[in-house]
Amino acid sequence: MTDPKTHLSDGTQLQGGKYRITHFLSSGGFGCTYEALHVMLRKRVALKEFFVSDFCNRNAETAWVSVGTESKRELVEKLHRKFIDEAQSMAEMSHKHIVRVTDVFEENGTAYYVMDFIEGQSLADMVKHRGPLPESEAVDYIRQVADALDYVHSLNRLHLDIKPGNIMVDKRGRAILIDFGASKQYDEANGENTSTLTGMTRGYAPPEQMSKQLTQFTPSTDIYSLGATLYKLITGKNPPDVNQLYAKGCLPSLPESVSKQTRQAVTQAMQLAQDKRPQTISQFISLLDNNDDTPILAEPVVVEEGEIPIIVDAVAIGAQEKPKKPEQRRKHHDRIIAGAVALLAVLSALAWYACSSGKVKGWYLSHLSIEQLTRKAEGGDAKAQELLGSRYCKGDGVAKNYKNGLRWYLEAAKHGEAEAQFNVGLCYELGRGVAENPIEAVNWYLMSARQGNAKAQNNLGVCCERGNGTEQSYQKAFLWYRKAARQGDEVAQCNLGNCYETGTGVEQNRKEAFSWYEKAAKRGDARGQYRLGKCYELGVGTETDRQKALGWYEKAAAQGNADGQAALKRLRQ
Repeated sequence: MTDPKTHLSDGTQLQGGKYRITHFLSSGGFGCTYEALHVMLRKRVALKEFFVSDFCNRNAETAWVSVGTESKRELVEKLHRKFIDEAQSMAEMSHKHIVRVTDVFEENGTAYYVMDFIEGQSLADMVKHRGPLPESEAVDYIRQVADALDYVHSLNRLHLDIKPGNIMVDKRGRAILIDFGASKQYDEANGENTSTLTGMTRGYAPPEQMSKQLTQFTPSTDIYSLGATLYKLITGKNPPDVNQLYAKGCLPSLPESVSKQTRQAVTQAMQLAQDKRPQTISQFISLLDNNDDTPILAEPVVVEEGEIPIIVDAVAIGAQEKPKKPEQRRKHHDRIIAGAVALLAVLSALAWYACSSGKVKGWYLSHLSIEQLTRKAEGGDAKAQELLGSRYCKGDGVAKNYKNGLRWYLEAAKHGEAEAQFNVGLCYELGRGVAENPIEAVNWYLMSARQGNAKAQNNLGVCCERGNGTEQSYQKAFLWYRKAARQGDEVAQCNLGNCYETGTGVEQNRKEAFSWYEKAAKRGDARGQYRLGKCYELGVGTETDRQKALGWYEKAAAQGNADGQAALKRLRQ
């Protein structure tokens, strides 16, 4: 018989008595959460059970969970598998502001995962009992959650259900992000790869989530929810949902006591258009840190379709026959001048925007003399500081000096320059201008990698694979290699190919190995060219082809690759 209660009874034992349910905590549409005891360790834990209340039944005597409607069996089984996949992915996460998953198992026809039990209360409960939180306290919690999200985003994942109810605060005042039930991970082509059920909490979910258009990885979706959470903490009111925002056109006024930077952070984060929000957690934090009157995220000039042709027509009319009457000539003249001024303004704005994007600026700075670049660097220009560090380390136009190079890299790195952060890590790893310090190297690589720097991601993979400056983890090494490889880094592509070939941190897949070696080889990586030649010679992930093997060995050998040279010599004998 089935039980009208959807949850397990207190005292229920799982895993042969390893866990004992002590208290039912809550249930949602897709699961139940319990407080339980790890019997042998005498440790309180939180335990989450997969249970789709609309489609599942529970036997009152055996606690066995079954699908009530045959037509929903395939859906429930799919969600069951995703529940386990996501739990396993969560177990791989390691961050002080993310709840730790310690066990995953199947029993009673369903699945469970075990988490650390957090003694404390959620931010939702805090606001419910205390009302609006002091701004400094609210911002402190948000910064902690932002740090956790930055880590989550570095794994190419989105949380997708950031709200006060999913943020616990323990007895030490530490904010801890829980419930990844709606999270998604994205694949190489930026398409959805894995997900559990999509969470949509009104007021906290942005338009793209409400309309189920999450086809690309963009941290701005979580950033919207983070801004909405901050809104709730400082006002005590539920944030308006997207329909209300569309109708009103703006957020309701925040209390006058709220600082300019917090007001700006909330307003920018809750922009309805994704491209108007901060695009990374570091940009969002920059808004919270902004104490001057200059906006951190200046909106780019947007020229609507047809706008420029209209202006150009106003200028081009001068080529037509001039009006004969004086009054008509005056209006004609005024129109030409107005059009020319408007066109100049648009072109100037577009030129400014191109320079601000960094590409034109980088080219300009790279052509400055060492004296000119130094003046810019001393004036606080982070890009100039990064380029100056590079010149000192390479001896480009100045005597090579690693200490000076590191000094300028550090200055730029403190301003958030990802390339500079990578180079600081490299200096610490190789002992350039400073004593070797692999732990410090990993810290700097991590900062850069989280901003998307592919070289830093690859080097982090090497550190994880070798246990250099961090705990050895082949799986983490694989994940970092994959991140960098997907961005087109040929060294990482070769490293990823090796992971697939040898089964390091991932299930062995020789075809996948061949594919990544081929990508690296075609991008000119000598090691990738040698490995691809070896694949053709031995038939690894492809058919054997001696001529193709020779061709790739020749390319590797021409670049000075010793393995390629030896293989070439061997095949020609």
